Parts: sequence; C-alpha cells; structure tokens
Amino acid sequence: MREDIKMYFRLKDVRESRGLSQNDLARLCDLTVNTISNYERGKKQYSHELIEKFCKVLNCTPADLFVLETTSVA
Repeated sequence: MREDIKMYFRLKDVRESRGLSQNDLARLCDLTVNTISNYERGKKQYSHELIEKFCKVLNCTPADLFVLETTSVA
C-alpha cells in the first residue's frame, strides 16, 4: 500500500477567517479581484514573493496557507 499526498492552497479559508472579502484582499495586496479569485480556485500559480505578501496581509504563516492531504492507495 502507498500513500498519495496532495497539497491544497487555503487562501480562501484564511481570508474568510480574517473577515476579508476578495475585494479587501485584492486592495491590500495591490491585485485585482479576478486575480485573487484565480488564486483561490487554483487557476493561477503563486510565487514565493506573493505567498509572503499574503502572509503579511493576513497575519499568518505559509503553513497556514497550505494543507497536506494524505490518502492510502492499494
């Protein structure tokens, strides 16, 4: 048996837990709402610098923005 590991970007969860809208986050990060939406839906790749910006604005760590999911595969 082996394990599959997937990593998920939790930007939407963290943003919502801070009481921010996509518009709020976009304004604070100097991005468009469409860009924030694309990151949250996994339609856009994020850079190390952008993760740092999100962490600063959302007052979180990079570990807060990602979750690992492990599933057993026969």
